[in-house]
Amino acid sequence: MNNTKKILVILSIVLALGDLAWKIYYVVNYFMLAPQNRPILFYAVFEIIDIVAIIAEITLLSIAMWGNGKYFQQRYGLYVTAFMLSVVFNLLSISTILLIASMFTSNMVWIKEEREEVAPGVEVIEETKEEKIQRLRKQRDEGKITQEEFEKEIAELL
Repeated sequence: MNNTKKILVILSIVLALGDLAWKIYYVVNYFMLAPQNRPILFYAVFEIIDIVAIIAEITLLSIAMWGNGKYFQQRYGLYVTAFMLSVVFNLLSISTILLIASMFTSNMVWIKEEREEVAPGVEVIEETKEEKIQRLRKQRDEGKITQEEFEKEIAELL
């Protein structure tokens, strides 16, 4: 999993927790008002449904990110479900905007190959099997390697 995507999803989880706290405060505040001063009950019911959706979103994202994103590809469906819940219930929240940004971020992780240090301007050329055999014969003829070492190297090549 890409680090940028991981950071965006984790920030989305944290901001969704803040959004959850705000929704709970709103519902508690609604029921603390005098009955004649309360808005229509529909608003409180919608906020309660929204609280359940945010809890589901946080849970699904947490499960998708479990293990530092190691199993993110296998749990991608949970991530998409949490994304859809977030879009449907909280389209304009910051956590949804971060999830939208993460949706368009690549999952690919670029791994740099580590190569041996070579002097600048020197090109490394791989030997073919025939060239290696010729080099081994030359080393054997010059006495740099024994017959047993020569045969061992030839057996490894073939």
